Amino acid sequence: MSRILIALLCFAAFSTSALADTCLNTDKEKYADNDPRSSDYGKCKSTGPTDNYGSVTTIGKQMEGMLQRNAPEPRRQFSAEESASIHESDRERFANSQYSILCEVEACVDRPSPYPNANTTPEQQQAVREEIKAAIASGKLLETYGDDSYAKKWLSGGDPVANWKMCEVATTLTKAYVYGNGVTAAQKNPAKGLAIARAGCTANCGGTCLELGRIFAAGDAVAPGVDKILGKTPHEQTVFAFETAIRNGITAAYEPLADLNSGTPARYKGKTYFNLVEMDSYNYWNNSYTDRRLAYRQYQKCLKADPSNLNCARGINLLLKDVTPNRGDVFKLASDVTNEDISFYKDYQQKLEALLATAQSTPTPAP
Repeated sequence: MSRILIALLCFAAFSTSALADTCLNTDKEKYADNDPRSSDYGKCKSTGPTDNYGSVTTIGKQMEGMLQRNAPEPRRQFSAEESASIHESDRERFANSQYSILCEVEACVDRPSPYPNANTTPEQQQAVREEIKAAIASGKLLETYGDDSYAKKWLSGGDPVANWKMCEVATTLTKAYVYGNGVTAAQKNPAKGLAIARAGCTANCGGTCLELGRIFAAGDAVAPGVDKILGKTPHEQTVFAFETAIRNGITAAYEPLADLNSGTPARYKGKTYFNLVEMDSYNYWNNSYTDRRLAYRQYQKCLKADPSNLNCARGINLLLKDVTPNRGDVFKLASDVTNEDISFYKDYQQKLEALLATAQSTPTPAP
């Protein structure tokens, strides 16, 4: 079922009056001060019935409030007690991830850019996308862009549009070579797509980092040789790719990253390797209790970015199952959760499940 269809049904099911809700039009740059549509979103109330949320956008705003309420200080310093309870590597990754999540709520002046000189306008970005779409439509994507330069390490130049285009093309080529998007089956080349994704992510292109994380998460099933690259550190490399995508503004990375942080991927469950130096066996994939706490925040961000994402709604409730809120439970999921959160997400998933059932039972209109 298309997420777009579910989102549209959300608007219809939650009430027609919500479509006219002034809370959905709060662009202060667009509307005059005396226009009710410029009112502060946080002070708006839905005009819909009390037994529903009024609109999908309102749900997203409620989630932002939860994030702001629970968000830590950027790059927070840990107490001696907290530091003693967690390994140095986990503590540093937790701080970095929390910081990147916070940047999605507040404007962080030192938030990383995909590359230097990246100040392009929406119109310039759209023009690049249209150029790529035209190449795909003409069946000449690889003829136009498929040279070896994208698979090699590259640096940004002084032209911001050229830098933007480099990232957009790299992401498009990755999906073409690995999954066959926009090309024929004979033109697929997963090894080349993997090389492009690695080069683009090294240059901090958020889109290619997202695709690299997806490739790492799927392993040899999508690109033979991936598991050899991941070696004994699949967790670190896969999570780092998704986190880099997030730090560069790609909200779509929240869902797969939360899935990984909430549990061990099937192909790594119970699998270990033997360390000859230490004469001991270790798991290929290790999830700490801080990973579950990060997964909770990432599922929240996933739902804020895409309120109709049922997978993220289910994921967050699986995490909250049997959790008892405890603010003093340092670093664990319970320290972030309130009873209000548990009730909210349980009710939220039920509403999405109902919408999905309605969508599946609704006949598709004839063309």
